[in-house]
Amino acid sequence: MRFTRDLTIFTCRQSLKCAGGWKCPGPRFYEWRDAPESATAKRRGELALVITRSFDDSNETYGYRRVHADLVAWGVPCGPELVRSVMRELGLEALPAEAVAVQPHRG
Repeated sequence: MRFTRDLTIFTCRQSLKCAGGWKCPGPRFYEWRDAPESATAKRRGELALVITRSFDDSNETYGYRRVHADLVAWGVPCGPELVRSVMRELGLEALPAEAVAVQPHRG
């Protein structure tokens, strides 16, 4: 919206028409927002389920390298960087080695 000296309100289309006939961009944000999920997003969503399963099965001790090795053993085609990226999106972090080590029994 634009105001002139006499406070007349112009819309985007009207002001661009006055400026030489440029075209006003359409409502592309809503087209983008309402678009169906892409194939990449679907694949990452499916991969997230498998990654979460592997991570939970390891008692949250596996990092992306071991999770990737699990996925390869299960026949899931993916690369280590994709696994790392999805794990980061999900907030999955492996426990440090000293937190996982078995403490001797004190009795």
